[in-house]
Amino acid sequence: MKKKKNEDIKLNISDKHIPLRIVIFVVSFIIAIGAIGFGVYSCSTKGLENSGWVNFDLSLYNDNDYIGYNNDIRLMYYVDGDKAQVKNTNKLVRDLFIQKAKKVYSLIDSTPDYNYKTKGISYINNHINEKIEIEERLYNILSDALDKTNLNETYSLYSGLINSFWKTNFTLNYSLNKNIDPLLDNKNKADLELIKQACKKENNLKLKLDKEDDKYYATLNVDQEVVSLVDDLSLEANYLDLNSLFNSYYLQEVYQDFINANLTKGYFYAETGEIIFMSDSFVDENNIIIYDKTNKVFPVGIVSSSGACNVSQIRTFGVNNNTNFYSFIHDNQVINRSLYYDYKEGYNNETFTISSIVSKKKLVDLTYMNLYLTLKGDLSLYQEKLIDQEYAAVIKKDEERTIYLSDPESNYKDYGRYINGKYEIEEMYLRKAL
Repeated sequence: MKKKKNEDIKLNISDKHIPLRIVIFVVSFIIAIGAIGFGVYSCSTKGLENSGWVNFDLSLYNDNDYIGYNNDIRLMYYVDGDKAQVKNTNKLVRDLFIQKAKKVYSLIDSTPDYNYKTKGISYINNHINEKIEIEERLYNILSDALDKTNLNETYSLYSGLINSFWKTNFTLNYSLNKNIDPLLDNKNKADLELIKQACKKENNLKLKLDKEDDKYYATLNVDQEVVSLVDDLSLEANYLDLNSLFNSYYLQEVYQDFINANLTKGYFYAETGEIIFMSDSFVDENNIIIYDKTNKVFPVGIVSSSGACNVSQIRTFGVNNNTNFYSFIHDNQVINRSLYYDYKEGYNNETFTISSIVSKKKLVDLTYMNLYLTLKGDLSLYQEKLIDQEYAAVIKKDEERTIYLSDPESNYKDYGRYINGKYEIEEMYLRKAL
């Protein structure tokens, strides 16, 4: 595969349909391959002999010892060479993906009743107020998440009980076919307020990380007030939880394992909207098309990158029957609930239906920034936060068919509207990478 020397990212706004390399549907978030000239194969395809893109779908490989590890993340990888090389690479990539995904998942999953062989976040939640020796990898992940928590913005590593509340809420809404949202159910509203206050209260939850003689330790101190609340409300004891950044950490860690193995011809993506493009992702260059798919599909902008880059997408609604979202109608208004909540408020912000950002930042840092911008709900903040070669597309809830595009050198632009069955271009501009 050919690798470009110039690794800039550029944004080209056009009203013309341009052949795609990668298609990102901002609304429905479907990944597809087009105009590459090769077929796309499933990782379970028997007898794969020719060069081409292979879809490595972890959902095909269940493991009762790692329940949930294969729910969200996927890998598209370009396998090339002669028949023997294709077969060997296909097996190598598949086996490495499964092995590393299980390993990382067992480190970062917070479910307290799972007993992994690895001492990860789940183990820490099961052994509160104890000093536990952990792996350096988990130490680094927790240190990073703790640093982001200490910024005291919208994200908190200590807000797992809020996450647990909403997951239970969504599950009951679906299973009971009865809406128990806090907006309509006073008991649930009061419970969420108690949980939120418990998570916010200083020293109720405190993680201490230590390094001693090349060994790494974690101690999670939990106040009895919080333990009692968990029992009273029958919550999962997810005291420590990566929550909104979980899949970003997950993808980033598995991606690093592939880099270490010198496997760089593909991209990872999650059902929640995150993507990591590796340095040799495509035959020519990465053409990332951002779409508005309301009733039909219309091109909005092409963000091209000849090197590695990342995409973070945060939305307020689910696709593909994703149960981490819930929607209902109240007073003739659609209310969308998601797990992208502000830990200080306990709720997600619905100002933006979708916020997608393309950048060369590390995926976790990019998603953290996107989470902050989405929860603040202020378009002007994008201009403050975006740096050179970072681009965003936003759809506001009250203007479902309007796309706002931005780069660091321009104000947000109302790009176009879906009018009378046609997407009418209102403004166009070209931003060349430096």
